[in-house]
Amino acid sequence: MSPRRPTPAPADGPVAAGPDAAVSVPVGVALAHVALRPSFDCGKCGEPWPCAPAKVELAEQFQADLLGLSTYLGAQMVDAMEQATGNCAWGRVDNLFDRFLGWIPRDRRDRRAA
Repeated sequence: MSPRRPTPAPADGPVAAGPDAAVSVPVGVALAHVALRPSFDCGKCGEPWPCAPAKVELAEQFQADLLGLSTYLGAQMVDAMEQATGNCAWGRVDNLFDRFLGWIPRDRRDRRAA
């Protein structure tokens, strides 16, 4: 049995039900736009997560730690791939790279593009 992760509820969105309903958020990171499982849609705005507001929040909170941001979102992408098994509405699983990691600046000079 894997260890249970904290499941924060979105700040102003629907309250998630069940122990795995919302993805875990690193300690010290507070997001209003949180992904809900199994859809990985935003619990606040309903858009595919990370939605545009979540990307802004993540970029601001991880501004000094691109590696940490990449690691966090990579882990979320793996969780999404596991959740996507049998979920045809998502399309191809390889498209998740662009959704989760493709928007992250490659280095500090590229931050304006995020």
